[in-house]
Amino acid sequence: MQKINVCILGAGGQLGSKLIEKFKDNEILTIYAVDKIFKSKYTKNNIKYLSIDLNKNIEKAFQQIPQNETVFINCVGLQHSIWSKDIMKINYKLNKEIYKYISNNFLNFYYIFISSLSVDFKNSSKVFPGKGNPINMYGKAKLKFENYLFENTNQNSNISIIRPAAFYDVNLSQNLLNFFDLLINKIFFLPTKKIERSFLSLEYFSSFMEKYILSDKKKNIFEIGDSGPIEFNRLIESIKASNINVNSKIFKIPTFIFKLAGFVGYSFERIGIHINLLTILGEFGYDYIANENDLDIDNRSENTYINFKNLIIDNFNLESE
Repeated sequence: MQKINVCILGAGGQLGSKLIEKFKDNEILTIYAVDKIFKSKYTKNNIKYLSIDLNKNIEKAFQQIPQNETVFINCVGLQHSIWSKDIMKINYKLNKEIYKYISNNFLNFYYIFISSLSVDFKNSSKVFPGKGNPINMYGKAKLKFENYLFENTNQNSNISIIRPAAFYDVNLSQNLLNFFDLLINKIFFLPTKKIERSFLSLEYFSSFMEKYILSDKKKNIFEIGDSGPIEFNRLIESIKASNINVNSKIFKIPTFIFKLAGFVGYSFERIGIHINLLTILGEFGYDYIANENDLDIDNRSENTYINFKNLIIDNFNLESE
């Protein structure tokens, strides 16, 4: 099989690092990893690390990348920042400049944009680029760039927009570690309405992406998550059923309180201030469920309930009886 050049933008982040980890042993793939900082690097002949700040020098970032038939995976994104303008700057303005440079300087490229389920809380059964209902600046910025891609797509463009569910990995992010700590050890607030939310195993997604790149099955937009969403009351019950000690106090509060928190948070974002807690609480007021795609590329099933239970056991030194 012919070798494939893959350029991962934002390769030093959680998602980009996982893609490199998965792709590194596939000799068909030549990987160009672009980011400002890399916490660690693999010594492999098929990986080239380019330590470049895309905010400062887009042109320099692409000088070493083959100009014909390269697959670009854009993982560049920012979900939380004190100033909401930074969220819009990275997720829309920077990504717009990156794509403009690629489209003007590369031939026969394939561009994959990693968007987010956060662009639409209404869970439409059919998804369209640039169409959604965000409740925060992160979702708005992602959606705005989707729309830019859609408006600048022509018959010669080869673009996919992927809307993944919230990621989790064996190496837990600080946000998810805090979430589990609250859930089993401290105080946890749940909406009175049963809310369902999809999550996505990074291990599964990186495997899926490797097969997706190598396949001839392409879609202009699709969503992806584990085999099914979780409902938080059921998650707590499944943890207790595994004889894991849950010492936290669980309080039920009206769902509209969560939605109100999201509304207040979004209002602050519009005047320039991002408050992490309000954004996180706001998303607890809505279902975020990934539609199944029909690509039939990786049939492995990931059960979020089981995976979360195992992550809690491993990270909090607990034992399930």
